[in-house]
Amino acid sequence: MTRLKELKEARLAGQEALVCLDQALEALESASSWGTFDILAGGFFSSYIKRKRIKKANLAIQDMVRAVDSLNRELQDVQMDLPGPVADSWRDNFWDLWMDNIFTDFRVQGQIKDSIWQVRDFRAKLLELIEGLDREIQALSEEGEN
Repeated sequence: MTRLKELKEARLAGQEALVCLDQALEALESASSWGTFDILAGGFFSSYIKRKRIKKANLAIQDMVRAVDSLNRELQDVQMDLPGPVADSWRDNFWDLWMDNIFTDFRVQGQIKDSIWQVRDFRAKLLELIEGLDREIQALSEEGEN
């Protein structure tokens, strides 16, 4: 397989990872909004919606991890720290929904915010990687034209 073809496949894998990452970020930001509402004036309903958004974000993060694994197979030397999921165990749900209190709400909100920062940081690294691939693809394409 040619270097140009390998780079294009890696770029495609990077774009797929970026789409998954943006979906995770959107779900995390929605969970954060519900978390803020839950802290200020919430109850069971707002906690329930927040937990649903956390589940959606965690699924998107899992998709992103699979997409990045695919990217790593395309580029064997890529080393990147992946963002982790937001705590969503049975215990977390119990304390957040049934024993709803301000301490749990603040803890969960902090976890959501940490995840948002991790995903944003990872997004910036992924964009740099894609830009580097674009430059190398462009250079190889120009060489092929000469």
